[in-house]
Amino acid sequence: MITIRPLTLSLLLGVIAIALTLASLVSIYLGTLTVENQPFVDLRNIYIRLFDLNREANIPTWFASLLLTLNAFILAIIAMRTKAQQGPYYTQWFVLAAIFLYLSIDESALLHEMTEKPVRRVLHVSGYLYFAWIIPAVCCLIVLGVYIRRFLFELPKNTRWLFLIGGAVFVSGAVGMEAIGSNIFSTTGGQKTMAYNVLATVEEAFEMLGLLIFFYALLAYIADNMPEVVFSVKKSGSSSDLGD
Repeated sequence: MITIRPLTLSLLLGVIAIALTLASLVSIYLGTLTVENQPFVDLRNIYIRLFDLNREANIPTWFASLLLTLNAFILAIIAMRTKAQQGPYYTQWFVLAAIFLYLSIDESALLHEMTEKPVRRVLHVSGYLYFAWIIPAVCCLIVLGVYIRRFLFELPKNTRWLFLIGGAVFVSGAVGMEAIGSNIFSTTGGQKTMAYNVLATVEEAFEMLGLLIFFYALLAYIADNMPEVVFSVKKSGSSSDLGD
């Protein structure tokens, strides 16, 4: 039997998140250096490409997508176990699992950015809303909040507060700091200044922190309510199934 300790695993992932955040800050600093040594420039560009939290399709992107996928997986386990026990609100657990799965895909495929230009053209927004995907995202958050409000209040107190804190931290980064970065980007004519790059790193760090809090909350919930989750794997088409 494999035993998972929620706090230990969450702290381990947290150490990785901190390391990636520090690596991103180093990449920002390296980007400010003016050097003529071509091998150093090549190595610097590779490092920035791999660790800049404001870039896509690199190691931090993979880690963020992994955190979202882990949350989606655990949510799905809770949903299936709740349904099997004929417990309440299993639909809400499934919906949350689907949302986190979508977010994990979005993290890698940049689906939200595809809505940015069309929304900006239709609504003619700029400044804090220049990254216009924020608008439909906030609308979806409001709908989700209304949908799960009763579900949240039925959760154990500790789980509920961890959900709310993790969600608040994640949204503060994904939407709040994104809006501030949007304003900087808009007012500087699309230039990624030092302030923008640092803010983008802090934004991604907040998102990872929020996901880690949520991850710990889910594991702790399982530990308190479903301490032994067992998987049964059966090979289809075996002789016993065929009745030989």
